[in-house]
Amino acid sequence: MKKTTLVGILAVSVSSFAVAEGNFTGFAVGIELSSTKHTFEIPGFGVSANSSNKASIGVFGQYGFDFAKDFVGIGEVKLRTGGSETSNAGSSVSKETFNIGIAYLQGYRVTDSILPYVKIGAEISSFDLGEEVSRYVEGSNLFGVAYGAGVKFALTNNLEAGVEYTQTRLRNVESDIKAKVNKIALNVAYRF
Repeated sequence: MKKTTLVGILAVSVSSFAVAEGNFTGFAVGIELSSTKHTFEIPGFGVSANSSNKASIGVFGQYGFDFAKDFVGIGEVKLRTGGSETSNAGSSVSKETFNIGIAYLQGYRVTDSILPYVKIGAEISSFDLGEEVSRYVEGSNLFGVAYGAGVKFALTNNLEAGVEYTQTRLRNVESDIKAKVNKIALNVAYRF
């Protein structure tokens, strides 16, 4: 009973501080165009490859809330398809096909229409593995941590545009696969 009461009091307290007001707050949906590049490595088998930049497209949903003063927190869920491909001696090693992530963005509203932020999150990426690599490994899904920074611009009360850099460090523990994905993205969102 005490735990339930404590959780209830905490929820009411947090919600009173996290009221949506001003730009960059409330629900939003958007689309992003990104350029990705990744490195792929299986240390136990001596496999290592780098990719060139490749365009991909994604969709996302966000909820932004005001903290004290001009601090804005944003929760985000993102889905991205496509991605870069690595090769070694002419044969394909890996190709990123699908990515889903959740993240928290902490920003500071420097003006009513500009919000620089830092980002931390978790991501899952699925890769198509080349014939040579798939003989040695089990599973093609990699899990990891994403971090980055960006800036959002409020074009109108409901329309936002932004640019973001994110680096994700992924790993498949079963097969000791490691990947590092670098992404720069341009995004547009409609905030309700």
